[in-house]
Amino acid sequence: MNAVDQMTPAQIEAEKQAILAGVPPQAEPGAAPAAPTMTEDQAQQIAEQNWLPVLSGALPMLAVSVFPQWQLQPAELDGFGKALAGCLEQLFPGGMGGRYACWFRLVAITGGIIVTRKLQHGELPGLGAAPVTDDEHAAAAV
Repeated sequence: MNAVDQMTPAQIEAEKQAILAGVPPQAEPGAAPAAPTMTEDQAQQIAEQNWLPVLSGALPMLAVSVFPQWQLQPAELDGFGKALAGCLEQLFPGGMGGRYACWFRLVAITGGIIVTRKLQHGELPGLGAAPVTDDEHAAAAV
């Protein structure tokens, strides 16, 4: 029997909450989560340092190419960028130099491809082999 099997539901819930809060695991299962090592303001400042340089070029481009009808203002983009930086720091700590930066790049590139195809064609292309056109049928018959 392992340590988790011996935990009460309350202890398991406490461990789950600690993990969701980003608190390192406790040495003793079910122990109360440790107090945060920094304030929310400090965490946000780190998030902005890690992510605003990346977002500063991407957000205005998205505002123009994807959301032109929203007419997003610089102050709105600034607030959105700071909020997004906080979220990204939770998911991908350390910014583009962090351990999970490859996953951020994968999601960002995939999103860029999808948005580009949608803008080019008005819809997303289908999956599978490309349909054969009448010209290709004619060329094959010759």
